[in-house]
Amino acid sequence: MHTKVKKVACFTFFFFAFLFLSSLAIAEEREGIDWIAFPTFEGNSDAGFTYGAQASIIDYGRLEDAFIWELRANVSNSTLNRQHHKLFFDAPKLFDRSGLFLQFEFLKIEDANWFGLSEISRSPQDTFFNFALTEPSLEIFVSQQNKEGVFWGGGLKARLAFTDLPQRSQLNEDKPLGYDGDRAMVAVLSAGLNHVDNPFTPRSGVYFESYLKASLAPISTFTWAGFGFNTALYFPLWALKDPETLSPLVFAQRFMFESLHGDVPFSELMRIGGSRTFRALGGVFSQRGFAENRFAGSSKFLSNSELRAYFPPLFGDLALGLVGFVDLSKTLSLPDPSPFNPSYGGGLTVAWKDAFLFRMDYGLSAEGSEFYVEGKHLF
Repeated sequence: MHTKVKKVACFTFFFFAFLFLSSLAIAEEREGIDWIAFPTFEGNSDAGFTYGAQASIIDYGRLEDAFIWELRANVSNSTLNRQHHKLFFDAPKLFDRSGLFLQFEFLKIEDANWFGLSEISRSPQDTFFNFALTEPSLEIFVSQQNKEGVFWGGGLKARLAFTDLPQRSQLNEDKPLGYDGDRAMVAVLSAGLNHVDNPFTPRSGVYFESYLKASLAPISTFTWAGFGFNTALYFPLWALKDPETLSPLVFAQRFMFESLHGDVPFSELMRIGGSRTFRALGGVFSQRGFAENRFAGSSKFLSNSELRAYFPPLFGDLALGLVGFVDLSKTLSLPDPSPFNPSYGGGLTVAWKDAFLFRMDYGLSAEGSEFYVEGKHLF
């Protein structure tokens, strides 16, 4: 317990240092093309304390518009196990309502997790479930959105996976497809509706995305295809007298489902999403309280429920908030039926000018507890 308290104190200290430095960088309203650079600090129980730097060139457009495009470089290392570097160009309004996203990403994890396809209780501290993963990827995605918020798009993601596993490990014993490395060229088609009022701190609206994705032969080592959906709902719970004032209490709900078929490599069994993917199930972006990639399978379901309270701004544009959450996941492709895997917890959020938001979450599950410091809402 003493070690965990020290980790929380360390993460909290660097979190507020990050908040102070980044707030200096955006203290003034910006218009037109400008640049911004600052150090980054994050942390969670899976990666440890993560430190790095971020630099961007941004076309802010007019003050009443969202940004036109951004070119960003981000480098980060963690005290425990990973390097994670990104270079991307994001232009949601490059040509009127057409968008373009390009990204090169390099990820290296010294002790990535593979707990197998069983949902029986596992100890995240047991090194038997660890292996080394190196994963460079290149992605392009184009999209179109009309005035009603209906969007559609498609893209390609090229990915290489290199593994280095101990002789005595769960991955070496299971030997799933791609356990010794693979390459993939994945095509994605996506369509949906985006009616969220604010992408950083949403208070009302709905987001829905349905998608198809498949690996392309002969470039890919394995051939597979699948479909899924991602929906997020935001309900303001406190109607104030002034219609221009945002609700300080919001219920947020996300549901995700994905089903893959064919020769699915193990690296895809631990991933979920369409136009944007992330590691799941378990960890900072999917289910707090469980270790990263705790549950894997070709068909997955995820539910995240959050009650978010936002307090009046302090010191001008700095606003604190509280979050309570319940996360549920289920691997639907297991041969034997299993119950949902629940976790729960709470956290603190800090928002600045509706442009940056940070959260600190503490999650609890049947297998232990995890702490997270991250630069955005879970969804």
